[in-house]
Amino acid sequence: MTTRRLALLLACGVLASCQQPFPSGMRPSSTPPPLQLLPPSPSECAGQLVTQSPAEPLGDPGLPFGHALFVERFTDYLNIIGVQSLCIPREFGGPVLNVDWNDLDDPPLAIGRMISIGFEGLAEGAYGWGRGYIVYSTYDFEVGSEYDTFATREDLLATRSRSIPRMITVDGVDGFTRFKAGRPLDTQAVYITYVFPFDGHYVAAVLSLGLYDPTEVDDVLLQTEEGRHPQLHSSDVSLFGQLVSSIQFE
Repeated sequence: MTTRRLALLLACGVLASCQQPFPSGMRPSSTPPPLQLLPPSPSECAGQLVTQSPAEPLGDPGLPFGHALFVERFTDYLNIIGVQSLCIPREFGGPVLNVDWNDLDDPPLAIGRMISIGFEGLAEGAYGWGRGYIVYSTYDFEVGSEYDTFATREDLLATRSRSIPRMITVDGVDGFTRFKAGRPLDTQAVYITYVFPFDGHYVAAVLSLGLYDPTEVDDVLLQTEEGRHPQLHSSDVSLFGQLVSSIQFE
């Protein structure tokens, strides 16, 4: 990918060419989750390389949710996250910056760093950061605000020892899937997460399966663990699986 000409690729959706067996590098390495990761269509992704100049934003700069990322800035964030490229389904829209909490300012805003990148097509105010997003976080991250944590150093050790449930491998990098309840408010989100732990940080792709009454969340989690929840078969979940499968790490 020449000079990483924005490692953003836009796919058109669930295509017949995507419904193929796993390449050996993308097969879950232990008990598979109810959702399989599907490789994106190479012809669709390769043919839809974004070529906007850095002056053109990806998405609507006036969108009230987050801040639309310019091509050049998005590439900068991919560098920080450690991702060389990924294929974003067209239905998800352009990337938006949800937060970049870090210790680089004076005074620092946080201990460590957390970056969240969402997508215009998944932006809904009830979800805060939207229904789907990518998170980069150092393990020591702390900030004076509420936030969800998707991995710990213990998860890193369990992944390395291959003892963590639902292991997956994408682009040669081991990770895992996990169903997780968000912070309880009037309603509570249940997420499917794809997490890749590294030495000092983790990268997680997070998709909400819906908002529920907090009293129902335990039952929803049980349904997702057993593969019975209807949202596991939604088009968003299938497309998000393609996005995750397409990631190329540096």
